[in-house]
Amino acid sequence: MDIDNFIESDVNKILEKGIVDCHCDTINFMIDSSNNYSYKFNHLNSDAHIDLPRLKQGNVKLQFFAVCPTDFQNDTLKQALIMIESFHRNVEYNYRDIGIVYSMEDLKKLKQQNKIAALLAIEGGEVLEGSIEVLGILYRLGVRSLSLTWNYQNQLADGALAEDFKRGLTGKGKKVIKAMEALGIIVDLAHLSTKSFEEAVEVISKPPLISHANSYKLCPHPRNLSDEKLKIIAEKKGLIGVSFYPPFITTNEVSKNNGFEKLLDHFVHIASLIGVEYIALGSDFDGIDQTIDGLKDATSYGCLIKGLLTRGFSRREVELITSENVYRLLYENLN
Repeated sequence: MDIDNFIESDVNKILEKGIVDCHCDTINFMIDSSNNYSYKFNHLNSDAHIDLPRLKQGNVKLQFFAVCPTDFQNDTLKQALIMIESFHRNVEYNYRDIGIVYSMEDLKKLKQQNKIAALLAIEGGEVLEGSIEVLGILYRLGVRSLSLTWNYQNQLADGALAEDFKRGLTGKGKKVIKAMEALGIIVDLAHLSTKSFEEAVEVISKPPLISHANSYKLCPHPRNLSDEKLKIIAEKKGLIGVSFYPPFITTNEVSKNNGFEKLLDHFVHIASLIGVEYIALGSDFDGIDQTIDGLKDATSYGCLIKGLLTRGFSRREVELITSENVYRLLYENLN
């Protein structure tokens, strides 16, 4: 067997095990569909990266669906509740193919039933509107992951674009982390400022998630993580979901010739620094306005797998990156 056929064989075997993606913003399309927009989750859509047919074709077995308000200044909780309702409605309508993950037992059952598992996440602690009690309500509605901030400052912490504030994690932010861990909600440290990140990792007791970010050394975007932060994530047994968003991949204009290879550079660098055990996928599909060649939507994971294998990752290492590392994180976080 020649090398190309050997790689293709491994690609298919890895895909058969299924893909896990730690971040998408597809709920925003679901909201529009409730207002008679053309998007339909159970149809193939030309204007989205993710829908049910694409998840099936890409063999995505677990998809994190983010609730991210469009306005972080007003009525964030109301916005979030409307988005959560739309998410539930779409999942319930397609119950034969997809189900919500409330616990590890649910995840196990969905696997046995050959259904896609959907995990509900909150992007931005602004949604709590300063009330820890709201966290319990969101948990009852199925939320199992939450990031403390979006990009700016709120009542919990400073965001990645609020570095100048130097306030860091607030007392309420510390209480929210403890409450999240007690409930069984994953602490997502994406979007945090450096000071907030450093203070948050001192508070957490369970492995954290960085749902979508890349290496700052390779691409100095404020949302990316320095080598020091990456090492801390590994020390905490957490995960970084590598994002497919071009501005997180390179500061240069992405072309068809270099974008995909530069993304692979991030996987190689992070793996070399902290090991493959702490890497996952965080596509940011439907939250990005541009993609790189080879990763147009949720049907493209075979291309990514082939790229990782070509770069020297073993089949076992790619399986960890594309699915198994996240299952480990869920096992250590969900009640």
